[in-house]
Amino acid sequence: MKKDIVSRIKNRKPFFISFLALLIAGFIYLGFSTDASLAFPVSGHFPFLVNVFLINVTFMGDTVFAVCLALIMFFFYKRKREGLAVFISFALTETAVQFHKNLGASSAGCRLFFEDGQTRFFNNPDLAGLYAGSISGHTAIAFALATVMMLILKNTRWQFPLLAGAVLLGISRMYLAGHWLSDILIAAGTGTISGLLAYCLSYGSLAITNRRKYFIRLLYRNAKPGHAVQPVHVQ
Repeated sequence: MKKDIVSRIKNRKPFFISFLALLIAGFIYLGFSTDASLAFPVSGHFPFLVNVFLINVTFMGDTVFAVCLALIMFFFYKRKREGLAVFISFALTETAVQFHKNLGASSAGCRLFFEDGQTRFFNNPDLAGLYAGSISGHTAIAFALATVMMLILKNTRWQFPLLAGAVLLGISRMYLAGHWLSDILIAAGTGTISGLLAYCLSYGSLAITNRRKYFIRLLYRNAKPGHAVQPVHVQ
């Protein structure tokens, strides 16, 4: 059944209003910050259990987690369209992240970039600035998944937990990988747009199934009364 993307967004205004408020607040902070690196001061040594918690949180923005979530929804729960939406959101986000990272490192040639999600890089002076200044792939995937799941789920009470989880994951990337706040904000915007587009591709007027049904109806509408529509065989 075709779903109206506009009505879905209107019914979930708290999610998008809160997201935009956080995004604007982040850019305002950057605008008034005197730090040349535009970095938010998330550093230091947290207790062991906090480190374990943040490492597990950051895993929810990992490629393995996103693909497994799509496969579980597609095959285990038999929610094929929902699983497809999750996978498309991941694919669009990862494509945008790889393009952005390659654009920033064009002199090194085109290549795939991977982020280690289980290491506290600021503890190692040689790796402390490895990811600083580049878009956070984990954060982008987290916001893409949060957006598409928020649109898919009928229960609107999941809006704030999903948004809070994505924000917490962004903070974990600043702590574990040393990403700047600007990296997180750009990633959040990229992921949210990818999630919306994935929902449109899966449910909206851009959905492949809707296009196929449209052409089938058009074919039968143009057929003469009393004549069956013969299949066309392509040699």
